[in-house]
Amino acid sequence: NSNFADKFSGWGMNFEGKYDLTPYWAIGAFLNFHTNHRYVDRRTIPLTPTASLTTDQQQSAFQLPFGISVSYKLPDNRYVKPYFGVKSGAMYSQNSIYNNLVQWYERPWGFYVSPELGMDIHPVPYQRLGFHVAVYYSYATNKTGILTYSEDGRNSMGVRVGVCF
Repeated sequence: NSNFADKFSGWGMNFEGKYDLTPYWAIGAFLNFHTNHRYVDRRTIPLTPTASLTTDQQQSAFQLPFGISVSYKLPDNRYVKPYFGVKSGAMYSQNSIYNNLVQWYERPWGFYVSPELGMDIHPVPYQRLGFHVAVYYSYATNKTGILTYSEDGRNSMGVRVGVCF
């Protein structure tokens, strides 16, 4: 049951620093921020056998994973430097349901892991400034139960586009 704020509807940022241990292996640290939102039309939600709530909702999921990253650089040409890697650490999240009067929320912590495949593109060969493109899958063990919604783990797929130096 992982449909709490499950649509492509948010934004995120990724900050990462790496240190080259060898010409092929690098280790570093990362900090991400992701947010997703979903609007739920007005409906009646049974809360207990004798109580119910009729309202519309805004569901929001804010995620803040951070930890260490390890990557292996594949052989490159002068312009494109491909790699594959994995990020691992902890994830703080806040899952919320808003209506016109009140907000319900939970703030669970969990374990986070994210393999990725990417490349750094350098228009000027062997210069530090360039463009970064990566595809990733992430999974976190965070659990949430708000009103009648529950979530056991959060997974996502995405694309990162940015600047590297």
